Amino acid sequence: MTSAPNAWTDLLRAGLMTCVPVLGAIALTGWTRRIFGEVRDGRAANLLAMSFWSDLKLGWYPTVASTALLTAGTVLLTGLMGLCGALLEWVGEDSPAFHPLVLVLVLGGGLASLAYMVAGWVATVEVTRLLFEGHIRSLLRPGRSLRRIRTHSEAYLLASVGTMVAMTIGSWGAMFCGVGMAFTLPVGMAATAHLVGQWAALERESPA
Repeated sequence: MTSAPNAWTDLLRAGLMTCVPVLGAIALTGWTRRIFGEVRDGRAANLLAMSFWSDLKLGWYPTVASTALLTAGTVLLTGLMGLCGALLEWVGEDSPAFHPLVLVLVLGGGLASLAYMVAGWVATVEVTRLLFEGHIRSLLRPGRSLRRIRTHSEAYLLASVGTMVAMTIGSWGAMFCGVGMAFTLPVGMAATAHLVGQWAALERESPA
């Protein structure tokens, strides 16, 4: 991915976008979307130079759509927590069923949270593909995506593990050194774009 002569310069230029509030993040998303498209279509394997205005335009859709997805998930979880609280209040602390109900809700909530995290990790590659291709509405009809994942399960697993590693690398700069984020974040995002682009290319070659 970094074999091009100007690859490290391109990474540093992309990293500077982390210093630009809001618009920088959108442009970075557009940059990764452009890398995804090139890899998917087999036109390039090297890193692409940052083009702020072009990447900014490309970044709007996935940014808005992913924000909507996160908001919907947050609203759903908040609503479920509110229902659990209302149920406990309705039962009342004096009821003999109160403490067993608390235990059931705590265990159920923990299992549901674990399932949510696992599902989120499993779905990351396919959801990212849909975001970058502008087909996020396909999540309302997940059957086709699930069939593709079952058909190419090994390739999808490799892409998912690789994406998790790339995202971890991308977050290292923020965890250990704020300035380092300007370098590690573009590396992680570019690697993710390559992996998801390869997954999309596989699906084009042999659709389920």
